[in-house]
Amino acid sequence: ASNGTGYAVAYYASNDYSTYDLYANVYDSGTSAWIGAESLEDSLINVDSYEYTIASNGTGYGVAWIQWNTDGVLMTYGSAFNGSAWERTTLSNGEGNADVPDVVGAGSSYTAAWLQIDADDGAVKNLWSDIFD
Repeated sequence: ASNGTGYAVAYYASNDYSTYDLYANVYDSGTSAWIGAESLEDSLINVDSYEYTIASNGTGYGVAWIQWNTDGVLMTYGSAFNGSAWERTTLSNGEGNADVPDVVGAGSSYTAAWLQIDADDGAVKNLWSDIFD
């Protein structure tokens, strides 16, 4: 993603071929250097999903992704770059698993949207969204 003067990337990296970490890195055009990759989560990523998205709001960057929580439910998380570090927040609060995240930036915040799979029958999907900064 680009904010017009710099760039940010998000990517998975394998730990031991069974778990993956999601990282993000920002290119600072003022110093012409990458600031250093930072892990956005804690190794609970669903290896099969690889579902993440990145966007800029014109000044900063936001990432949304799907990750297993400690109860075995796929949740949606977001992280915004505050100028020096990424700040993580939990976005998904519905029952059932989250799927197919997307994120857009506007003003000083980001809006993430995703499908929430119904916990009762597993077939019905509802569109959920949340704002984070």
